[in-house]
Amino acid sequence: MSNVDWLKAHTQKKQRDITGSLPEKVLEYHKLPPDVIKEGMVVLDIGLGYGNMARFIRDKGAIPYCIDVIPEAFHGVLDTAEKMILTKDLKNTEPINADFGLCHLVVQHCDDAELRELLTGILLHIKEGGIISIQVAERDTCGRNRFLRNKKEFKRAVKQCGGDCVNLGVEYKWPKYGSKWFISRISRP
Repeated sequence: MSNVDWLKAHTQKKQRDITGSLPEKVLEYHKLPPDVIKEGMVVLDIGLGYGNMARFIRDKGAIPYCIDVIPEAFHGVLDTAEKMILTKDLKNTEPINADFGLCHLVVQHCDDAELRELLTGILLHIKEGGIISIQVAERDTCGRNRFLRNKKEFKRAVKQCGGDCVNLGVEYKWPKYGSKWFISRISRP
């Protein structure tokens, strides 16, 4: 995703309604309990949007590490993030050993090379036994050019990057936008 595309997607009112999801709603979509993020936990916020999740993580007493593809994304979390990391720098950053990671409405913007870079990078920063919950679009959300993957393709991509899919499950349909997506939980083997 280019900087121009990111800025356009995060400044249009219509998009704000889609990507500006309340953190509690995001956890609900991911079938995670409201108390999944606990005080003192180290949490990866992958794909920042407006920074809502990073602020939620900090408000819970946890430590947010914010990851995105472009530096413009960090402007909304400057006073919130423990550290901000560009996806391309994940491999060269000292391991974070995060307890948990959350990635919502991101991977449909990644081509195969970007997805591999993202998955390989975040798997380096999750501790053994840690989980990353990722939303994956299986159907185009708004008729734009998206990189869509089915469960089998996504599971194969995770495995190629050195991870395991510990739960490919929950499927959602969003008729208003003609979309369909699923939740995957990934971890290091």
